Amino acid sequence: MGQIGQVSRVEVPDNALAWVLSGLDGYIDVRDVEYYKIPSAYNSWMEEMGDWFVGKTVEKDGESVTLAVPANRVKAAMKSLTSGGHYDGDEYVLIDAAPYPVLQGPEGEISIAPVELR
Repeated sequence: MGQIGQVSRVEVPDNALAWVLSGLDGYIDVRDVEYYKIPSAYNSWMEEMGDWFVGKTVEKDGESVTLAVPANRVKAAMKSLTSGGHYDGDEYVLIDAAPYPVLQGPEGEISIAPVELR
């Protein structure tokens, strides 16, 4: 897992998670964001979230591209924040802030590299 100084200035490599060290407020302030609840327990993750978290559709190189994240990657981010332990889902939120969704909780924030669906 990488570390990001300011999420708005650094790209997250494909299939990666990256701790956000600073700059999240500035990143969110300039984007149209939506907030999503996190499943209440690891064992209900796929049932509550499905296979994919499908985010925003953006224009890239003259094409419409939908940014999506496999639910198991969001789950991996959650396990990174909680060290795999129990959690209160009300303390966590998935922020859809294209191009990088961010999982935010009491321990910090993790940016998640999306997959481009064309």
